[in-house]
Amino acid sequence: FEGDQVLRITAKNEAQIFLLKELSEQEHLGLDFWREPVHESLPVDVHVPFHSLQGVRAFLGYNQIQYNVMIMDVQDLLDDEEREMVKYRTIPRSTDDFVYTAYHDLNSIYSFMDMLVAENSNLVSKIVIGQSYENRPSNVLKFSTGATRPG
Repeated sequence: FEGDQVLRITAKNEAQIFLLKELSEQEHLGLDFWREPVHESLPVDVHVPFHSLQGVRAFLGYNQIQYNVMIMDVQDLLDDEEREMVKYRTIPRSTDDFVYTAYHDLNSIYSFMDMLVAENSNLVSKIVIGQSYENRPSNVLKFSTGATRPG
């Protein structure tokens, strides 16, 4: 993702939305639309690979479609996120030590869920509701006092 950017595009009319839809169909550009072009009142966010930046910018400029750069270098952002993950990778001793504002890998999240259940077994239970595409368990937490409601 080195040199890739995320652009926020602001179409001013339906004609520009149509042009953006055509742009989204150009598979060779490798664009990843985070927000699809649907209406001129809504911004369009698109991840543009480095090799397509010049062409996409030229297309937008030629068609007088306004945009700004939301993310200057996607790889820099990923590197920052990785550093943040490493900083909090140590397994917390209790749920009080868990940092909610950082991204955590699945093992850390499952470990946290287990701790939450262990610390609050009278209120929290873990339930497996299925398997992921990668055959990992899909866990949810159920919060309940166990009391039944009058019917």
